[in-house]
Amino acid sequence: MSSADDDLHDRIPPGRLYRAEIATVDTATNTCTVLLAQIDGGDDRNPAPYTPHPGGGGSLAHPGRGDPCLAIEDDRGGLWVVAWTTTT
Repeated sequence: MSSADDDLHDRIPPGRLYRAEIATVDTATNTCTVLLAQIDGGDDRNPAPYTPHPGGGGSLAHPGRGDPCLAIEDDRGGLWVVAWTTTT
């Protein structure tokens, strides 16, 4: 794990875990919006940081639209994407 990963994981507070789906991705800032299936009938979208996965050839893999994910909501209502599965 890189120091950037360590920094991100140090900032992630404990909180409520949600099943979600990636709605949009900003690879420049490593943030995304997610559709939370368990809140308001799936209508709630929030910005959430994520950590790219190591990809082939030294590249980084980012989540994509429609990928299922897990998001943690902290005590201030902030979301953090902690895992996703690429569907493409």
